[in-house]
Amino acid sequence: FVHMYYSIFMANHLRKLHETKTGSKYDLVIRYRTDCIVNEPLLKDLPTQSSFLVIPRSTMTYNCDGPWNDGDDKHVCDWLAYGTPDFMNTHCDTFVTWVTENQTPEGEACLAVHLSRKNQKIIRSDLSFFIIEGNGQIRGNLRNSTI
Repeated sequence: FVHMYYSIFMANHLRKLHETKTGSKYDLVIRYRTDCIVNEPLLKDLPTQSSFLVIPRSTMTYNCDGPWNDGDDKHVCDWLAYGTPDFMNTHCDTFVTWVTENQTPEGEACLAVHLSRKNQKIIRSDLSFFIIEGNGQIRGNLRNSTI
């Protein structure tokens, strides 16, 4: 799982380099898997705080936080997140936490432990989304029988 967090770290690093080079600053940063299908507007309930990190819970499937029951604060979904650049920098630095460790927790726990260590508050809003597997099947157990 560390390799996935390295990719996220490097993508965010390139964003920061672009901001420095162009003198620009993003208002919002989104971390999104390309195999993630979102069935409603992603930013429908944009927080009003000056700094925030949103990691939604899926209303489509169980277990978006991994093979555990959703709501377990020791695991958090690593498919989709968005927030202000300062909070997303912390999110995207998960790799830095684990790169020197001999053992890392399982995927979704890597992110949860990292955010906890950084005292990063997250907003867990509800959103209709799911991961589509290479065979076209939806990952996880559906919460309802229709899409």
